[in-house]
Amino acid sequence: SVVDSAGASILTATNNGRVGVASTTPSTQLGVVGSGYFSNAIGVGGVNTTAGTISIVDSGLPALNFTDSADSGDLGNINFQGGSGTVRSTINGRNDLTSGGTIGFLTGGGTKMIVTQSSAVGIGTTTPQFLLQLSTTTKPQLALTDSSALGTNWVFRNAGGLFALATSTNTIFTSATSSV
Repeated sequence: SVVDSAGASILTATNNGRVGVASTTPSTQLGVVGSGYFSNAIGVGGVNTTAGTISIVDSGLPALNFTDSADSGDLGNINFQGGSGTVRSTINGRNDLTSGGTIGFLTGGGTKMIVTQSSAVGIGTTTPQFLLQLSTTTKPQLALTDSSALGTNWVFRNAGGLFALATSTNTIFTSATSSV
């Protein structure tokens, strides 16, 4: 073992081939107590030399697990940050007691899209009631675009409670009642 001037363990190598950093009883091949810093790349199961990346390689099913030992609320985030450290967008895993597990996509300070445990996708809503639900206070619509036809659009939307169908030339066809 290597100890500091106060006698605390800095590095321990056990007789079963395990190494502990700030630990005298590592439970795995490498046990680290405290924080770590890597200046380049991390490779798990394979060599990785691409700076700023983590590479996980396995012939089976490689996984990156985020575990909240309390199993409540937010289970984990993948944050995308600018150079100043400001979080610009997030993919959030959540365990909700009422709706089960969800995956949320957050940007601009709020949830923009959510996928629920029951496979419902909500865009503009965090509580989708249908397989796909779009919700917004400005132009709730779905556009189908034929990119081979000079960007021609067909737009389906809720126009004041009426079903509206429009083309990219803004020719609108609406139903007389909302029961159509």
